[in-house]
Parts: sequence; structure tokens; C-alpha cells
Amino acid sequence: MGVENNLYDMQCLWYEVAAGLNALRQRRWGVALKRFTDVEQHMKDMHDDQCDWHARCVRRMTLPVYFDLLTLMDKVRSQRHWQIAAKGAIEAYLELDDQRKRNPDAVEDPPDIKSDPTKQLRNIRGDLVDVVDPDPLGKKFETEPTLLDKAQLFASALER
Repeated sequence: MGVENNLYDMQCLWYEVAAGLNALRQRRWGVALKRFTDVEQHMKDMHDDQCDWHARCVRRMTLPVYFDLLTLMDKVRSQRHWQIAAKGAIEAYLELDDQRKRNPDAVEDPPDIKSDPTKQLRNIRGDLVDVVDPDPLGKKFETEPTLLDKAQLFASALER
């Protein structure tokens, strides 16, 4: 799990898209949605990081770099990795919704996954901190009540 955490922290979009597509081919909808929504989260993080960059560019009077950032952020949803992730997320959400309609009793509640005490890390103060993903299989995505609404959010962003 450590390697995947490192790739997530580095915002490695190509890996998350590839892992999501692989899970999609294996019909592991929760894992696929987890990877595709990670890409969406990275895009949101990039958007939030703009605030810091705005202040820095104005303070240092680097206006050409500032305009480049604004141009990049206008096109962030047209990047290939995000578009593939959005299409994959829509496909997974629609498939989960179809499954739910065919067999409403088949959707299980997410299991209560306890972290392994051997997989802990010390933070700066020396306290033990869990580094285990509480939902490695993405079960929370499979049990969301609003699957079509989530798919619609990705679809509307693709239309822009």
C-alpha cells in the first residue's frame, strides 16, 4: 500500500488512470471509482493550489507565468487523463446503477475494515499514525445512494 500512497501523494495521474481502467476491465467497480475519483481530487487540489500561486506571482511580479497558469487552469478539464478518468467513472457508476436495479439485494454494506497495527508510521511528534487505507476496495462507492447523480457530475464536466 505504500507505493500506491506515494503515487497518490505525487498526483501521478497516468498511474491512477491505468489502475482505474484495469479495475474497470476486471469489473471491480469500487476500485475503479476510487482511482477515477482520485484523478478528480487531484484536479480539485490543483485548482485550490492556484490561490497560493496567485499571491506568489503578484508578489514577485512574474505576470507571464501568472498568465500561463490561468491558461492552464482554463484547460485542465480537457486534459487526456482527466477525460479518460471521467468516462471511466461514468461507465462504472452506470454499471453499478444497472446492477442495483437488476438485483437490489446484492449490494452489500461496506465491511468494517480495521487497520493492521503493524502498518503504522510515526509522525513528526513521534506518535503512531495509521497509514492503511480504510476502504481499499472502494466499497463506499458501490453503496452510494446517488450513483446517477455522481455520473451526471462527471458528464456535465465533460461537456464543458
